[in-house]
Amino acid sequence: MRQMGVEVELLSPQQVLEIFPHLGLDDITGATYGRRDGYLNPRGALQGFVERARELGCIWLQDEVVSFTPATGQTYAVQTQASGVITTPALVLATGPWTQQLATPVGLELPVLPVRRQACYITLPQPLGYKLPMVIDPSDVHFRHDTETDNHLLATTIVRDEPPGFNFDWDATRFQTSIVPQLQRRLPTCTPLQLQRGWAGHYDVTPDENPILGVHPAHPALFLAVGFSGHGLMLAPAVGKILSEAIRLGRSTTLDAQPYRLERFDTGELILDAQI
Repeated sequence: MRQMGVEVELLSPQQVLEIFPHLGLDDITGATYGRRDGYLNPRGALQGFVERARELGCIWLQDEVVSFTPATGQTYAVQTQASGVITTPALVLATGPWTQQLATPVGLELPVLPVRRQACYITLPQPLGYKLPMVIDPSDVHFRHDTETDNHLLATTIVRDEPPGFNFDWDATRFQTSIVPQLQRRLPTCTPLQLQRGWAGHYDVTPDENPILGVHPAHPALFLAVGFSGHGLMLAPAVGKILSEAIRLGRSTTLDAQPYRLERFDTGELILDAQI
């Protein structure tokens, strides 16, 4: 990461506590930390992409895709809910948790599953005097300070003990059984925690929890950008660059996208990271 210009540090527990003294780190050997890391509003980022695309002459259509099929030659026909059929010589699937819902009916096997993630907004008993960064705990619980206030946390956890599928229900019992124990362990002096509200959404998860990028091996006009497993917004600018080059040039020149090809799941060349 440093070789690529990322400002990241490897810290001992004592070094972490010098910056964030409220954290409980008895079972932690070390941590990575990016002092200049920040937050991005997904809706704001999307609107920025839309406005810039329009400036460059693109048409932004907000509609629901019902299905897609190859038409004549290498041209794809995309059936929309309200706008009829759109044809295109190059089709990009950036369909997130809905990937299999669209791909399976047309005979495409893409290993991308919707997995529920629970999120909640929590009030601390008192401000810490500083803002916690995004803390990614080995337990699968993530938490950070709200960007606007000093006494609220945003916390999330992935639900791995249920079959993949769409489930937007907020399960309050999981807050008590999955999130609270980890927060009490990591913030032992910050109790009691008061739940304000909770909600659920989905990650689009692949077997190695890394995205599938690039052209489909059996369909040279079909390009994939799916399976981001929770870090799609972070990778979005690079993914846009990779796919733009793949569509225009037939290869990615800025970054090597080969490790992220779909075929890796057949060859066993999975991308294994302890954490992103």
